Amino acid sequence: MLFAYHRWHRPSIFFILLTFNIVLLLQQSSNKLSFVLICVFFYLTYNFILETWVALAFISPGNRKPELRADGWVSNYHNFDSKIHTKSHFDGKIRPLV
Repeated sequence: MLFAYHRWHRPSIFFILLTFNIVLLLQQSSNKLSFVLICVFFYLTYNFILETWVALAFISPGNRKPELRADGWVSNYHNFDSKIHTKSHFDGKIRPLV
């Protein structure tokens, strides 16, 4: 995904395009071009709001969960087609697999 590690680049790009669209819309006198710019305005506004929400909620949330760092937990890295990180905790009791 483009700009996945820079959560504010995509909303910033949509904001710049939205600002440019508003400036063009305010300077237009033609009805046909104004209609096109209004449609583009709604498209850019929707995507700006959506990208801002995604940046805030999913890409890099502020409240991370604490890591599992207790006695008995073992961390393993497996190199298959992709690198897989596992954490496991084994003892003598039978428990369900999580």
